[in-house]
Amino acid sequence: MIVVDNLSKSYGKQGLFDSVSFKVNRKERVGVVGRNGHGKTTLFRMITGEDEPDEGTITKPRKYRIGYVEQRMRFTEATVLAEGARALPPDAPNEIWRVEKVLTGLGFDAADLEKRPSELSGGFQVRLNLTKVLVGDFQMLLLDEPSNYLDITSIRWLERFLSAWPGELLLITHDRSFMDNVVTHVLGIHRRKVRKVEGDTGKYYEQIAAEEEIYEKTRVNDERKMKEMDLFITRFRAKARLGGLVQSRVKSLEKMEKRDNSRPSRRSSSPSPRSRPTTSTPSTFATSRSATPPTVPSSAGSRSASGPGTGFSSSAATAGARPRCSGSSPGTSRPCPERSTRRNRSRPATSSRPTSRPCPNPTPSSRRSSRPTPRAIPSGPASSPGG
Repeated sequence: MIVVDNLSKSYGKQGLFDSVSFKVNRKERVGVVGRNGHGKTTLFRMITGEDEPDEGTITKPRKYRIGYVEQRMRFTEATVLAEGARALPPDAPNEIWRVEKVLTGLGFDAADLEKRPSELSGGFQVRLNLTKVLVGDFQMLLLDEPSNYLDITSIRWLERFLSAWPGELLLITHDRSFMDNVVTHVLGIHRRKVRKVEGDTGKYYEQIAAEEEIYEKTRVNDERKMKEMDLFITRFRAKARLGGLVQSRVKSLEKMEKRDNSRPSRRSSSPSPRSRPTTSTPSTFATSRSATPPTVPSSAGSRSASGPGTGFSSSAATAGARPRCSGSSPGTSRPCPERSTRRNRSRPATSSRPTSRPCPNPTPSSRRSSRPTPRAIPSGPASSPGG
């Protein structure tokens, strides 16, 4: 049995495993599935020690023997039978019948057993390497595409042999029927993670299909939310009263982008809401207004300051003080509440003070005081037209 804990592996920018953990228990036959290039063969190489993980550990019991079909063809004996017998355990060197049984099951004829290994074709050389693993004294087998170069008869024999294997097995093959007839568990590599499922490949792919449907719906929903956040930030980034909402959406957008590392940052080219211009508060606006009193024209005297439609009293204009809304209470300099609220809502502090406008609702007394005085008509007897 082996235990893989927090295993990570990558080649440059291409990540294969990201903190994966799994365990192969005693007498389990596990089929390893995944797309091409997702790290199935790399996992075998790390288990055998031919490659090292970037992080994590692979724990194996002491004196645990693992058999792995080598890709390199290295033969030293004169005949095929003698080459196969080299893999027998040291305590059973005379069990040649086991070698003959495996060679015959993999498609070798009696005449092929006396040939030199170098005279065999490439496919039969691969079968000879597989024979050396099957007859060896191993507790775990790592088989990477063992059904390659095998005919139908040899594949059926290999299925029966592996189904009766007493030890552990890790199997990689693209033949799903062959895998389902051999394995007891399925180990799937998907999105740099590993999942182990008891049963055949059909059960595993059903779970993957259900998860992919959920993943796709989540991805579409996240993209829609990110577009809405981008639109909100773009429209209201200069509004001070919405600064808190803008900042919260910026943080939420950054968190969503971190979950998908392959997607570039969509807010990297936009300025931060904290550095954007903000509108003034009512206290700031009142201070700037009181610091610079308005200029009253002097050509028309007190009448120009209290003429029709101005809404200001003549005493405030002649004294040079800040004009006061006629609707406010006497003796106070508080501006008209309606006009102050409107100005504080729409005018930033950095803008210049606009020209004063009349109060929209003056009192009746101010309207009477602003009307011109009618001319007096001289009294006397009316003259006749002829006089």
